[in-house]
Amino acid sequence: MIQFLINVVPRCINNIVCCILILCALQQVFSNTLSAQKRTKTKAKPSTEAVSATAPAENPLLPQLFTLKNGLRVLLFEDPNERTTTMRLQVESGTAADMQDREGTAQLVATWLQFNAATGIAEVVPPLDTAITRFQASADADALTITLEGASARFPTLLTILTEAAFAPVFLRSDMETLRERVLQRVRTEQNTVDYLVSAMSARVLLGESHPYSRRASETSLQALTIDDVKDFHALYFLPNNASLAVVGNVSKKELQPLLERAFKGWKQAVVPRLPDFTPRPLPQGIYLVEAPKAEYIHAGKRVVAGNHIELSTSEQRKDSLTQQHPAIVFASLGAPIGAFDEEAMLHALPAPEEQHIPNKFATLLVPTFVASSANFDKFLSRLSRNDHPVQAQMPSDSLFPARQLGYTQHTQRLLDSSRTRAVLVQNSLMNGIKPEYVIATPDRIKAVAASDMREAAQKYLGTERLTMIVIGSPDLLNPLVSLGVAQSRVMFRFSENLEPILTFEKADLTLQEIMARHLVAIGGTTAVASLQSLVSTSELQLSAMGQKFPGTIITKQKLPNKITRILEIPATQMLQALWCDGTKAYDKIEMMGNEQPMQQRQAKETESALFDAQIFPLLNLQSCGFTAELLGKREGQFIIKTSAANGTIKTLMVDETTYFLSKIEETRQTPQGIVKSVQEFRDYEKVSGVQLPSVIVLRTGPGTLIGKTKYQVNPALKDEEFLPK
Repeated sequence: MIQFLINVVPRCINNIVCCILILCALQQVFSNTLSAQKRTKTKAKPSTEAVSATAPAENPLLPQLFTLKNGLRVLLFEDPNERTTTMRLQVESGTAADMQDREGTAQLVATWLQFNAATGIAEVVPPLDTAITRFQASADADALTITLEGASARFPTLLTILTEAAFAPVFLRSDMETLRERVLQRVRTEQNTVDYLVSAMSARVLLGESHPYSRRASETSLQALTIDDVKDFHALYFLPNNASLAVVGNVSKKELQPLLERAFKGWKQAVVPRLPDFTPRPLPQGIYLVEAPKAEYIHAGKRVVAGNHIELSTSEQRKDSLTQQHPAIVFASLGAPIGAFDEEAMLHALPAPEEQHIPNKFATLLVPTFVASSANFDKFLSRLSRNDHPVQAQMPSDSLFPARQLGYTQHTQRLLDSSRTRAVLVQNSLMNGIKPEYVIATPDRIKAVAASDMREAAQKYLGTERLTMIVIGSPDLLNPLVSLGVAQSRVMFRFSENLEPILTFEKADLTLQEIMARHLVAIGGTTAVASLQSLVSTSELQLSAMGQKFPGTIITKQKLPNKITRILEIPATQMLQALWCDGTKAYDKIEMMGNEQPMQQRQAKETESALFDAQIFPLLNLQSCGFTAELLGKREGQFIIKTSAANGTIKTLMVDETTYFLSKIEETRQTPQGIVKSVQEFRDYEKVSGVQLPSVIVLRTGPGTLIGKTKYQVNPALKDEEFLPK
């Protein structure tokens, strides 16, 4: 759906009125989609036959739809006026399918396919033959797309090049470093632009840090890629039953279908892997300052350095007028994603999974962007402090609205009148389960929008109560933004130009020893805590991952001073994760979908983490498991305590300043599967045999979330043999 919106009106994201007109026109499809998702837990592939049955043959804008024997869906846009033939192969994967800490895989695959095609074209086409005009492979969020265009007489050659990319590509190890460097250079260039920073922070804030649309390729993730990652990505997702082919040209179905059947007969179906979890988990509302004073703003093909006027090397030494029009600061006003996932509701729905909200990937970002000089930005902040909403000020009057509406209607109609553009729109819509008729009727829906509908949508999705701000600019903006945040009760968040959080803390009014003493009293006192020698915790949980919910259990056994066994089982996915630690050595065992990995002994750093996890009350027993603690300060009602061990393991503990209960543990660590960031949250403490223990534990690791309701058995008889690997 995000691709669909972006392609309906290119670059409309910076035009508030256009955004809202399109939003109003698409509201019905969001409603229909969400209703359908509540009836099923998996996103079914669009039915080509069902769409064909409802498509009136007399509408010349609709494609002819048919499916090849291998499952590849074909959309034919027969156009006698086309002098060339265009083929657009769309594979449902894209950057959202990149594994965590392997971001950039889809981009590298696309770059490699384009490199191979250029070589192939050079081998089969004479140097002066310009009949083949274009081959482009690109990786967007939802799909990896190959577009190939050339003279109709060259169709057999075009088809050969396309089939090689689809199911017979050659990935030579000797090309790996050259192509990796190409992607790296592109990523480095993008990361220095304001456009990138606004887009990346918008996705992170509105959808969540672990959302597939939020994760971006970095130099670290690209350097971690191997040629096997590239081959595996292509083999997993490039399947005929996970793709569609749009053909635009002066060719009939009778001519085209047999050619495609012969060309693609070697492309075999297979099980399509599930895409990641698209559940939006927005960050807290607030003001997000990205401190990037040297970021470049791209406008009209020129680069403007934010915060500086560029002197041109001309005889007049005049200032570039562009910098006067678009200097310094970019401000983005963000609306929450449509259909945002309510995680708290899930806690109360554990006994009835069928009643849970079904995650979806149809969340849309509306990001009106404002560019202003420092002086104008101050005026802008002044308006906000008076609750003078900037979006509402952009709404046209009733007298001007018809002209705006007519302009957008005609623009959309011109897009649909082009066979090539229409092919892109319809193909994207089919990937998201939207019928072609709905796309073709977009101008009619825009015509039906009233000025009042647009104002209502602006208030609903971009109203003051939902307003979150992103500011890209100098750290000098901090003070006025903090003042604005105080006025509007918005929390201030700071990020570096690498989009890493700049954590700031209030000074704690207690020492670390005083906090630990109050924590001891809060959880039951010295006598009650000392009486607890062993503990068995049984958590009935739900795993939210890959767009699905799976029930399971975690059974944890702990015995003083530092022994632990933890078994996680998710029957529906045949998943088992086991940890054993006898106080000296630690072992892991993992099974997934029937595949069992060899048992592994943890290295020293990973063993430190196991010894920490073995503590029933970790804050009170840091020294016994080899950790030292440092009080960083307070933030948002929490005492922040950084703990570290000899081999580099770092865990951040948060203690509620009101209850003095442990509320959260954060850790970033290196595992055999890559760098993993995990967050444990402890909620709803209850008294059990004289001590306070959390009845709800939430674990977030990468894109997955475990929420478990926990029951305890205090001081059971546990033999040391139970903490040895099995």
